This record gives sequence, C-alpha cells and structure tokens, in this order.
Amino acid sequence: MTDSATSFGVLGSPIGHSLSPVIHSAAYRELGLDWSYDAIDCVEDALPAQLASLNWHGISLTMPLKHGAYAAASWHDPVAVSSGVANTLLRVVDGAGDESWRAYNTDVAGLVAALGEVVPSGIRAIALLGGGATAVSTVLAAAAMGTTIVRVHARNTEKAAPLIALGKQHGVLVTVVSLHDDSSWNDGEVPIDVVVSTVPGHLAGELSVPSRIRSAVPLYDVAYDPWPSPLARLWAEAAGTYASGISMLLHQAIVQIRIFMAGDPNRPLPEEDKVLAAMRDAVADRNLG
Repeated sequence: MTDSATSFGVLGSPIGHSLSPVIHSAAYRELGLDWSYDAIDCVEDALPAQLASLNWHGISLTMPLKHGAYAAASWHDPVAVSSGVANTLLRVVDGAGDESWRAYNTDVAGLVAALGEVVPSGIRAIALLGGGATAVSTVLAAAAMGTTIVRVHARNTEKAAPLIALGKQHGVLVTVVSLHDDSSWNDGEVPIDVVVSTVPGHLAGELSVPSRIRSAVPLYDVAYDPWPSPLARLWAEAAGTYASGISMLLHQAIVQIRIFMAGDPNRPLPEEDKVLAAMRDAVADRNLG
C-alpha cells in the first residue's frame, strides 16, 4: 500500500475528462515532491464508503460530490461554511490517533483569480448563468472582488432563490431571472462586465443571449471539456471574447496544494509563480482558450 502522506487524488462522476491529475502532477514535479495523484469515478451515494476505503491524504472533489464532501468533514474552513459545499478534503489525525476530514472550498479563490485575468480592470456587475453549487461560489467570489451586482439566470428560479439571501449576507445585490427570459438582457442602469456560465454545455441551446451582449461582454465559462463549449461557440459567432474554466481549475488547485502541503489555504507555495507556470504548460496543448 502506498504512503497516505504522499497519495492524493480527485473524485467525481464523470471523471474521465478531468485535468486535475495532469496539473497536480506538474505542480508536484516543480515542487520536487514525490507525490502521486489519481482519479476515481465516484457517484454521490458511494462517497461515504469511498472515503472510508481511500488511502489518500488529500482529495479534490468535483460534481456531484461537493455537498457530500462538506457533510463528511468534522471541520470546515470559513469559505466552505459560507457556501455549504467543499471541493477539498484533508485527512487529519488527532493525538489519540483518530482520523477525520477537514473541508475547504477553494473554488471561490480560483474564481477570483480567474475572473481577474478576464476583466483586470475590475467587475461591478455579473450575469451568472446557472444556480447550482458553482453559482454559490460565484456569488462569494463576487463579494470578495467588490462586485456589487449579480443577476442570476436560472433554469429553476425557486431553487436559485437562496442566492439572494447569500448575496445580502455578503453585500452583493443578487436578482434571479429565468434562463429563458430574453427581456432580462435589456440594458439596465448598470452594464454587465462579464457573463459567467456554470450551466452544462447541453443547456446552451436554451439560451438566447443577444448578439450585442456576446460581442461586447466577455464570457467566462467554467466548463473546459469539450472546448470550445457550445456557449463559447455562440460568443465566437458574435466575434466576442471568451475564456474556459481551465484558469479557475489552475488557481483553485494552487490553493488545494497549499492545503495539502501546509494545511493553510493562504500560505503561498515556494516559488508559486513557477509552479503555476508549470501547471499552465502541462495543459498548453489542450486548446482550452
């Protein structure tokens, strides 16, 4: 059996497309760490048994496991508490030898850094497509960036309604409209600075984003496989600018590795810029935009 202190990986379903093993392995090489990072397909109902059987020191979690990961932990960082979800688990052992999991949400930090690359001049207002777990992280990222307005375009407006209260708690005015409400794209008092999509690619056909929006407002699509995504293709048709979720994946992974190394999401890695560059190089041939 491998040493749990050097074994890491990602769980989710589907997981075959995940680039996490590629970028984590590149980071470990750059840091001179003899660590392994694997991927296992895991559905929501199987998560408790999978966690009990794993010999991993740290775990990345993607959909549909972020709520289950939060529930599995005995300790949660403040961002995980605010969002109610976790995408990172760290195994800890107490003085009596008992093991437990600590839960973190690194998606928020990843989004802050990624959106800062897309709109470096600052973001006042976001049009957010989708109302699920990543939408929660987007509202929290907006608060962290000083963004004051988020308009959520949700397939199920009732399900997305809690985002209004979340925004209020963090100083962000959140409104929720139907994903199919074309009139919501009419110009308001505050221009949208970026469109953030958290919806699956197959829902792109249900959207009617006007060409004038697609040509003038950049799209940040958290999806990255396949790429270009259906939404990115719509933006391309309007000669607009768009970026894939690979930058969020990279930046949130940096924070995960900080946690895996030191148990602290805010403690920078040694020569972190070089680590991030090595991770970018590892996926440079993926045509991810």
